[in-house]
Amino acid sequence: MRQSQTVNIADAVAKNDGQPLRVATVQRDGKWYVSFFYSIADNATHKAGLPNPTAADAIAPQGSGSPEEAVNTLIDAASKGDLKTVI
Repeated sequence: MRQSQTVNIADAVAKNDGQPLRVATVQRDGKWYVSFFYSIADNATHKAGLPNPTAADAIAPQGSGSPEEAVNTLIDAASKGDLKTVI
């Protein structure tokens, strides 16, 4: 079910102690889109006082031989608290 919400940016900034809103974007097929999850991660990083990630921080994709193997690997890593593999 699709939902939409209108936000008054001035009110949101006022609630954020006058700090600008941080919104992360991604480029897909030549077009730019707001990324909800990247925005959450960026705001958490910024609020924690951590530096922005760089290309050196990227985690290389591993891939799996089948969808079932991918899900099993995810569940196994999550149950062990292995966040790097989960990501």
